[in-house]
Amino acid sequence: MNQVNLTGALGQDPKQNPNKTVCNLRVATNGRAKVDGEWTDITDWHNVVVFGAKGENAARFLNKGSEVAINGRLATRSYEKDGQKVWVTEVVANDVKFIGKRSEGNSDNSEEELMF
Repeated sequence: MNQVNLTGALGQDPKQNPNKTVCNLRVATNGRAKVDGEWTDITDWHNVVVFGAKGENAARFLNKGSEVAINGRLATRSYEKDGQKVWVTEVVANDVKFIGKRSEGNSDNSEEELMF
């Protein structure tokens, strides 16, 4: 089974292709690991691809710092750049959920969840 679940924050604004059919997200997840015998915080960065209407909604409603929960699958692809083969591993999102505080214009401070 190829399933990935991530919960993290966007490190930059979503990037949408000119046709608005693909949206790319950069998601940071945090964890802890022992480095040289000391526990330290680690940030991992994940490339996430969202297609179609879900990608359009992600580009419309999310921005740098937005907290998201992503469900998808891991995919690897390659392309040629300057005569060299470049391999890319990314998460292809099935679902994107915005998790976080409501916007400043909202009077209550309750949590808001939007699912794309």
